[in-house]
Amino acid sequence: MPKNIYERGGILWARFEVNGGEDRESLRTRSEKVAEKRLKARREEIENQAHYGIAGPMNWVQAFVSWTEAMEADVRAKAISPKTVLRYTVSLNECRQCLDPFEVHQIDAELVKGRKAQHVTNATIRRDLTAISSVLDHAIEEGWVDENAARAYPRKRLQERRDPIELPTQSDIDLTIGRQRTRFGDVMLLARETGMREEEIAGLEHTMLDLAN
Repeated sequence: MPKNIYERGGILWARFEVNGGEDRESLRTRSEKVAEKRLKARREEIENQAHYGIAGPMNWVQAFVSWTEAMEADVRAKAISPKTVLRYTVSLNECRQCLDPFEVHQIDAELVKGRKAQHVTNATIRRDLTAISSVLDHAIEEGWVDENAARAYPRKRLQERRDPIELPTQSDIDLTIGRQRTRFGDVMLLARETGMREEEIAGLEHTMLDLAN
């Protein structure tokens, strides 16, 4: 007879301990194979209730919705950038196939294997882990999980491989900007001289400039 299963009147019953208390109940079958499956499912259900309460564990979709609401509040409070939330949301939507079927406490390193099976680059997976980590941090705050599996994953295993950068020649630059100076050409020249990003340049105001220097 399998462990924690016994027979009573021809029917198989389960007997196991959870948090120091003994649970006995009928598995409603005479098949040992079926009894083992039902025992595993029932034990997991009782353990989840003991740990997470009667409502049971929180699933990923519910956690994501709650996280979204929390992020909206943080954006209004200017505690986080809207662009950061958007970037996280894009990554999380790309990962839905690997996340939606699970409860938050079941999210683990298997997620990385799932993303690799989709032929996703290591750089993308690293961004995915950062976004997932944000949701799991929220889940920890809500008491739905005890640890952040995404934060614990060793990022060194996800080395990024990039093609070497080939800088443009002066003739390339002249050809791109053209002989007639345009505002877009000015933006490119300023970016080259300062290392500023396009958005930073486009958002410049006169009060931000030191015209004397």
